[in-house]
Amino acid sequence: MSVSYGVIKRHGGEIELESEEGKGTAFNLRIPIRKDESQKIIPHEPAHKVSRKNLHVLVVDDNEDVRIIVDNILADAGHTVKSVDSGMKAIELAGKEDFDLVLCDLLMPNVHGYDVIKAYNKLDKIQKIGIITGWDDKLKPIDDEDIKVDFILKKPFKQEELENHINNLRIRD
Repeated sequence: MSVSYGVIKRHGGEIELESEEGKGTAFNLRIPIRKDESQKIIPHEPAHKVSRKNLHVLVVDDNEDVRIIVDNILADAGHTVKSVDSGMKAIELAGKEDFDLVLCDLLMPNVHGYDVIKAYNKLDKIQKIGIITGWDDKLKPIDDEDIKVDFILKKPFKQEELENHINNLRIRD
C-alpha cells in the first residue's frame, strides 16, 4: 500500500479510504489525466555505468517483487546478493555473515526495519546501510544514535537512483 501511495502522490493523485466495520473497505484512487500533453515515446536507455562492483549486499524486504527487482539490478551490476523476507531473518544473519551494504525496508511484519538497522549498527564491522521505503513524509527522524544510515531511497525508484547511491558510498575495498 505504501508503494501505491508513493506512486499516486508523485503523479499528483490522491487515495481516499472508506471503511465500515463488518462491511469492508473501499479505496478510491484519483490520478489526474492531462489531455493537453502528447504521449512521449521514451527510448530504452542503456545500462548505467557502475563504478563499484563485487559488493556483498543484503536486501531485506517483505515484498517479493521488490526483492527480485533489487536483486536483479545488483546482480547485473556485478554484486553478490542475499535476500531475506523479514527483519528477523536479517537480524539472525547479522553476526553470521559480513555485508558491505544492507538495503532494508522499514515497514515489515513483526520486526521493523529500524530494529534491523539498530542491530547492524551495533556490529564491529561497519557496513553501509540504505533504507528503501514507500513511506513519504512519515519517516521517523533519523537522529537516534542507534540508527545510522547512509541513504534513503523512496519507492518506487529508478535503477539509476540506486546505482548512484551505491557508486557514491565510501566503502573500504
